[in-house]
Amino acid sequence: MERNRLNNIKIIQDLCEKTDIVSIIGKYVKLKKRGNDFLGICPFHPDKNPSLSVSPKRKYWKCFVCGEGGNVVRFIEKYFKCSQIEAIKKISEEINYDLTKYQSLFTNTELDQKVKFMFDINSFLLSLYEQFLFDKKNILELEYLKKRGLDEQTIKYFHLGFAPNNTSLIKQILTNENEMFGNQYNKNLIWNNEQLLKTGVINDDLSVFLVNRIIFPIFNIDDKPIGFSGRTMQNILPKYSNSKENQIFNKSKILYNLNNVVKMQNIDSLYIVEGFMDTIAFYRIGVLNVVATMGVNLSPFHIKTIISLESIKKIILCFDNDNAGKLATFTNGISLLKNGFEVYVVNNFKDSKDIDELLNKKNINDAKIAVEDISDFITYFINLKINEKKVEKNVIEEIIKVMIETNDILLKNNHLQLISEKTNIPFEDIKSFFNNIAKNDDDFLNYDVNEIDDSNNKHNDKDNSKINDDNLKNIESINNKKLNLFEIGCKKILADFLFNAINFPELIQIFFNKIGFFMPQKYFPEYYNIFKLLLSYTNNAKKPYSLEDFLNYVEEKNGQEYASEIKIFINSNPRMNLKNEYLESGIKNIALLEKKMNEYKISELLEKIKKENDQNKTKDYFEQIKKIKEENKK
Repeated sequence: MERNRLNNIKIIQDLCEKTDIVSIIGKYVKLKKRGNDFLGICPFHPDKNPSLSVSPKRKYWKCFVCGEGGNVVRFIEKYFKCSQIEAIKKISEEINYDLTKYQSLFTNTELDQKVKFMFDINSFLLSLYEQFLFDKKNILELEYLKKRGLDEQTIKYFHLGFAPNNTSLIKQILTNENEMFGNQYNKNLIWNNEQLLKTGVINDDLSVFLVNRIIFPIFNIDDKPIGFSGRTMQNILPKYSNSKENQIFNKSKILYNLNNVVKMQNIDSLYIVEGFMDTIAFYRIGVLNVVATMGVNLSPFHIKTIISLESIKKIILCFDNDNAGKLATFTNGISLLKNGFEVYVVNNFKDSKDIDELLNKKNINDAKIAVEDISDFITYFINLKINEKKVEKNVIEEIIKVMIETNDILLKNNHLQLISEKTNIPFEDIKSFFNNIAKNDDDFLNYDVNEIDDSNNKHNDKDNSKINDDNLKNIESINNKKLNLFEIGCKKILADFLFNAINFPELIQIFFNKIGFFMPQKYFPEYYNIFKLLLSYTNNAKKPYSLEDFLNYVEEKNGQEYASEIKIFINSNPRMNLKNEYLESGIKNIALLEKKMNEYKISELLEKIKKENDQNKTKDYFEQIKKIKEENKK
């Protein structure tokens, strides 16, 4: 696996070097020369004015509106929604590039050969199940689905089928013991019992696994059938029976209907529901950007998959209106917030358990109104947790710890106001409580530097006569404590920023444009120096960039020890693929650091002036204040 990954990097570097990126992209986007680069309408978002820039010199493309960018292979991947390997093959064919020496990448590996028969069996089964559903003998099963509100178009969109009430028929067809297809039967499509057992078609006693059930086929992201779920039409348990897990079917890696969602253009939001029928209910009301979990909890793999759908920024959770559904909403909402998504929740369906039940009770309009009635996740959580005016302190603390995961300061204030209204606790008290928890939280990254409480730094004008060295030391101590808090937070933000810059080199230039100006080298030299090395590396190295290649570059310039330190630092930071909103928030916080430091210096100088009797020293203090204020205006 590692060998193939390294081969991929090598082939992409070579392919990009030999490809005229303007010529390739120009086949799909009309480009006009502008200076040294070319501009065109971006195909990856609704674009009216040319925002896609293609650089023939750097062999790189970038949209300055939606943020998409990369090399020519990445463009073909995005444009055709294909795999990296398929993109490489397509470009190679267009420029007559010889792939012979990389042939191992394009032939079936040993693993592919081991599982190929599973895909073949499932594809064949899928066609059988669909045929059986529309067979006149099974009219009752088709009528059952129509009574549930599914028309023929919906049934065919989701490839629904029917497994007949025969414990051996499917097995006989797959092993060619049944002459259902006569002479037209494809002799290559014959499988043995061992293969059928591994795929999960038959049980250990060789009886067919799914019998007398409506079939919901399950596809992977590449639109290949990897398993099936059978729903009984009678009042027996289990209601659903799923294919057993194997090398191609793993419930923790499956999002039902994702294969259809990835075909959609320019979607920025995604509904997540609990099951097949809820997904289909969304389709029936015209909402297509919906997936379902095979269970109720999102796995780390699910979240990584959603992150890979780069246009998705907003997640709307729509789990069942019961205790299990509410718990799933909370658990999944927290996970999604921590990964930088905007998270919303569909408000209760009142007298219905889920969207499918509501749709069958009401009508399409009512159901559509229901799924559009959403709250942001924190508001939902507050309403769920605070149902009466008297509420325990630990409940408010639990809510605040969830709030810390968000970066929107306006939303935070709205949420604090809502807590205040629901508990009758004064807003300022709630806000103070929030600040205390946020300051003590290990994750400073989401804490806004403007929220620091300056009340301890204020003195009563009536007590000026009492100002002495102890007061001044106290103020200096308070200021140092605050600056230490700033520095810890800013370092964590820089760590995240640097980690993401390794993976997304365009962030390096943003760093120097937006942060480097505000942050002299004396504050955080270790981070600043690494960013300088990254900038130098990206200006000199060939794309695509890689961590291994960067560390080799560092080793050449600064030695193995420094490269090892950077590697340890980078690998210690887990926050990948952070959203732009988070990074922008981090930039603002870092930019405020020096300003805040100067404000504290001014407060200390003012205190010195109040106790100083020497006019020359007082004059010097005022000059220092004047210089600091001029610095703050820059």
